[in-house]
Amino acid sequence: MQNKETGFTLIELLITLSMIGIVITTVYSFYLVGLSGWQRSLDQAEYQQSARIAMDKIVRELTYAKEISLHQQGREIRFKVYGDSRTLRFRLAGPQLVYDVYPTTSPIYYHNVVALHITDLSFSINYDQLITVMIGAGPFDPKSGAAQGTAYQLISAVYPRNLPQTAAAAPTEAEPDFADESGD
Repeated sequence: MQNKETGFTLIELLITLSMIGIVITTVYSFYLVGLSGWQRSLDQAEYQQSARIAMDKIVRELTYAKEISLHQQGREIRFKVYGDSRTLRFRLAGPQLVYDVYPTTSPIYYHNVVALHITDLSFSINYDQLITVMIGAGPFDPKSGAAQGTAYQLISAVYPRNLPQTAAAAPTEAEPDFADESGD
């Protein structure tokens, strides 16, 4: 009588388990790479959305300004609009774009956070009263309180409708009349 035991040897089992471990490790590493790429794309979308929201709000409010002044080396803008005696401003408070009343001791004070993840904000006004706005959005380290670079940047410009014209901005010639002179 011949006794043949069938089954796997210990060596065969160890080789099989190590091959399965290698396959699982490879699949998991691809999963982690894909997951981190997906998270980066979500962060980019968040930075872009924050910058766009901030720019829309700034341009909309500055369009109706009647007085404008820049402060903190162009990193804060203060302005007034018709029908409101308060001075309004846009500024950064950490990684947040803030729209509030200046001074903060005003009896009717409010403080609105317009957008998060804003790492850079600057304003400039040229001789023609064109206000250029630059907004940067990106990651912010809460521990150090510093921006970790700018992932997305928007630049826009606005002519406030209610600013008094300066001598440089005033038209020097009458606008030509483009009406049809044929009488039709």
